Amino acid sequence: MRTQTTLSLGLALTALLLIGGGCGQKTKIESDLSTTAYKELVTASVNVANQTLVNSTVYVPKVILTTDGWVVVHADKDGVPSEIIGQTAVLTGEHTDVKVTVDAKKVTPIVHVMLHVDLNKKGIFEFPGDDVPVTVNNVGVSGSFQVTKSAGETDTKTSANTNAKITVEVKPELKTETKTEVKVDLKSAVKSFTLTAKNWEFSPSTISVKKGDTVKLTITSTDVEHGFALPEFNVNKKFKAGETVNVEFVADKSGSFPFTCSVFCGSGHKSMKGTLVVE
Repeated sequence: MRTQTTLSLGLALTALLLIGGGCGQKTKIESDLSTTAYKELVTASVNVANQTLVNSTVYVPKVILTTDGWVVVHADKDGVPSEIIGQTAVLTGEHTDVKVTVDAKKVTPIVHVMLHVDLNKKGIFEFPGDDVPVTVNNVGVSGSFQVTKSAGETDTKTSANTNAKITVEVKPELKTETKTEVKVDLKSAVKSFTLTAKNWEFSPSTISVKKGDTVKLTITSTDVEHGFALPEFNVNKKFKAGETVNVEFVADKSGSFPFTCSVFCGSGHKSMKGTLVVE
């Protein structure tokens, strides 16, 4: 602790310094608190949707990052991510319809999206290197989806909505204009979520998907042994403290379906539950 002095001159100088610097200090503190609060309240995540490759471009419907980073697209090899075929820089926050230009020659029928941080040299993708994958509870934030290569060149992207309608304008050499309506049926988008199980709650406690989506859950216990039971989709997993399990199923029915902890974990066990909403 700094020793107080009785000198009037010292007190006066101190008061002047506080008056002169107070506003700037308050602004910095508020900014730091705002950034910290955002990172505590938001979890990095990515949503994907099956689509047609147009002009060497794919779109990621929704990305949430708690720090500046990258959306990275990998080709598939034996069901796991392999060669990087494209990436784009994304700032901190929530983004929709993120555009990623990829190497069309290296696109596989299934591709994988992974989130990476942007460290060291901002705006320069350094991987392997400083720009490592984003993790939540030691699990990478990723998703996979199907890609169909288009027969011709258009400038229309795929919507993440089921049964979306796309209008393609064709201009032949005779200068006549024809409008063709194409229906795109996205029946099996892959939705990935990371859940934390702890006394006595699941976080997040509500998961929303579309009917027909393939749902992938990565669940980690941070304290004691827990379980995850979703009877309507024949899911029942048990996992010990610190253990992570993966759950995958197809949301083939609409409605609100409760999930619960299937292992007694203490006095608040009965309140440990959540809801899967299938639209």
